[in-house]
Amino acid sequence: RRYLSWRFGLRALMQTTEEFVAGLPGAERALAPYHPVLGTLLASFDLVKFARHRPQRSEVEDAIRRVREFIERTADERVLVDPAAAPRP
Repeated sequence: RRYLSWRFGLRALMQTTEEFVAGLPGAERALAPYHPVLGTLLASFDLVKFARHRPQRSEVEDAIRRVREFIERTADERVLVDPAAAPRP
């Protein structure tokens, strides 16, 4: 969620998953191919956070792979920020 807020200027930290996913169609066009993946990932994270779901190791590894893939594909090398200097919500 922090990456989505920082990279795309989305209100990902201030919205529920449902609100965020509902707003994706109006978000930056660069995100269009990722709408289904983002919705699925955020919903699975909610299960862990709120429903205390304990995912299998393979589920965790798959989520990490998909998040890493998303970040690598949407990264903007022109925008470099020192993580220590980035604002924290």
